[in-house]
Amino acid sequence: MNQMAAELQELILKAKEDEKKKSVLEFKVLQNQINPHFVYNVLNSVKMMALIQKSTGIYNMVTSLGVLLKEVSKGASDLIPLKEELYLLDKYLDIQIVRRDGLLKSVFDVSEDSLSCLIPKFTLQPIVENAIVHGLSDKRGMGIIEIRGWLEKDMLWITIRDNGVGIPPEK
Repeated sequence: MNQMAAELQELILKAKEDEKKKSVLEFKVLQNQINPHFVYNVLNSVKMMALIQKSTGIYNMVTSLGVLLKEVSKGASDLIPLKEELYLLDKYLDIQIVRRDGLLKSVFDVSEDSLSCLIPKFTLQPIVENAIVHGLSDKRGMGIIEIRGWLEKDMLWITIRDNGVGIPPEK
């Protein structure tokens, strides 16, 4: 009987502990829902301030950042149509154009039939970022990022090219 009472007491303590852990997890889930909401509200406030002050560059940059943050919060493992990936890439480039004081231009040349091809979300952005950071870092004047896409023999081809100074032969 004493052993049963001890086991019952242990089960009660474990149940209380589990309930406490559950409450902490529920609170963290709630916090994670509130944090993005707070960030979006702040971004909207900054957008409105930029609009009032006629700072179109800041307005566009914050708008694009909001779009990207919402997509990042959805997860990056999803396959999406190339058309959506190019939209996200365009938002990223909007931010980079403002950061580079307008000395960046993007050119998209993508065949209509390739736009429905599925690719992993945020596949192109790191490649374009690399082209900007490394390919255009020493470029004077207008930097150009060209994104081409087409279907050939049931395969999607994508090229990303910059007009930077290039890689020295010794490297």
